[in-house]
Amino acid sequence: MTSEFTEDFKQMAKRFGYDFSQEGKRIKLIYTSDPYTHLKIGDLGTIRFRHFNYDCFVLVVKWDNGRTLGLIEGKDSYEVLK
Repeated sequence: MTSEFTEDFKQMAKRFGYDFSQEGKRIKLIYTSDPYTHLKIGDLGTIRFRHFNYDCFVLVVKWDNGRTLGLIEGKDSYEVLK
């Protein structure tokens, strides 16, 4: 899978704490604390990046249903697939 982000963008974003080391890996949702999401347990997606947002880490995922939703580490549960 090729990245949707240019290397220049990635280098700039890394200075602000963005982490692209898991970009492109597949993920399966186990649980989300977001009461408004349309995601269901077992939904699949692709990791875009991870970043620190105020007081928590967020894993931003492009879901196969076309939506993008960040999972909050420590509140949401997921499995990174092999």
